[in-house]
Amino acid sequence: MDESAIINMFFENSKQNPWDDDCALIDGKILITTDSMSENIHFRRKWSRPEDLAIKLFHTNLSDLSCSGGRAEWCLVNLGIPENIKDESTSIFTKTLVKEASLYNCKIIGGDTYRSESMQFTMTMGGKIIKRHLARKGGKDSDTLYITGSPGLSSLGLKILSKNLRSMPKNLREEALERHLRPRARMEWAHKIAEEKKVHAGMDLSDGIYQDAEKLARASGVGLQIDLDKIPLIPGIEKYLTAEEIICGGEDYEILFLGKAGLSFPFPVTAIGRANSEISGVAYIKEGSKVDIKFNGFKHF
Repeated sequence: MDESAIINMFFENSKQNPWDDDCALIDGKILITTDSMSENIHFRRKWSRPEDLAIKLFHTNLSDLSCSGGRAEWCLVNLGIPENIKDESTSIFTKTLVKEASLYNCKIIGGDTYRSESMQFTMTMGGKIIKRHLARKGGKDSDTLYITGSPGLSSLGLKILSKNLRSMPKNLREEALERHLRPRARMEWAHKIAEEKKVHAGMDLSDGIYQDAEKLARASGVGLQIDLDKIPLIPGIEKYLTAEEIICGGEDYEILFLGKAGLSFPFPVTAIGRANSEISGVAYIKEGSKVDIKFNGFKHF
């Protein structure tokens, strides 16, 4: 049973599934999201320092809220702490999280702590829509598909850590490690995208283009055609990642969105495809021909 099947078991009608979006919307103006991080699934203690984990936990939630057009106002934090964790590490984690939340005027209003066999973190974040709510549904046939920034850096960071890659330019290595260990929400970018009425649907890119494009297509009821040759890449990254690793890797926290053709913003945005109701799901094109992408990323189920 995959993740979608498990989630749909909570609802009689899967089309009414409120989990099929970045955030839950309450009374048309309040947004709530939640994310968890589990040791050896989302991170490894030997790679991640306490401050890394605090920043990652906060920004995974902030990314969802921002991409829905909201501003964070409060959060709840649940901490599962093993016996072998030093008090100093817990102190560094909490101080970093308090500082990060303060930077974004987000109040920590409660939560839970408990003893666990491994490190477990959960955050629930809430806030209000600033000007306009942006959901995954709403994409229209013939819309252009856009992406911010450059995908693949987090995947490269993971590869550097897991395979001890060293022979690469220092700046590329540092940028990849930073993106993987301390991802930052594209908050200001997300707000400008959500405010643009010619943008019809969008989401944050947390699970990678392969999985998230499918979610966007399903929610909007359109097929998507993605041109692999148009995906913006950091120079030199192709030496270390295959096309499949770039497409399937997650945790970049860029923004994937659908809107009218010709949109421009004061930050990096690239048109990489279009919506097409004549196709089902997501089709990939390279050099004008359809190609198959073999998924090699991570799935929980």
